[in-house]
Amino acid sequence: MSLTVEQINDILDAKPRAATLPGSEETYGSMMAQQAKSEGHKAKLPPRVNRCLDEEQKIAKVVAILKEHGPMGRLEIAKHLEINEVSVYDYTRFAKQSGAVELIHANTARAKLALKGS
Repeated sequence: MSLTVEQINDILDAKPRAATLPGSEETYGSMMAQQAKSEGHKAKLPPRVNRCLDEEQKIAKVVAILKEHGPMGRLEIAKHLEINEVSVYDYTRFAKQSGAVELIHANTARAKLALKGS
């Protein structure tokens, strides 16, 4: 069975196409929350777009939290940024590698991140 060009175009037009991502994280989050709700999910928080952020944005978020609240551990940073405990390691690793933050009280139970030079 061979299809004509018109039939192929009709098939392609009938299939849903991938939506483009909205411009802001909030818009994306609300869109994902609506989709999750329509699929029957009961998530506490909508999916985040942390994977879409580049290293500089992640560093900026960590620096902003530390400027506002002072030295804190990774779990505290994760709570302030509303990200999971695994994702916070990427954020803090990028910030440490950039030289923007440093680890204080390393190798102790009180290990915290602080702005470099503070």
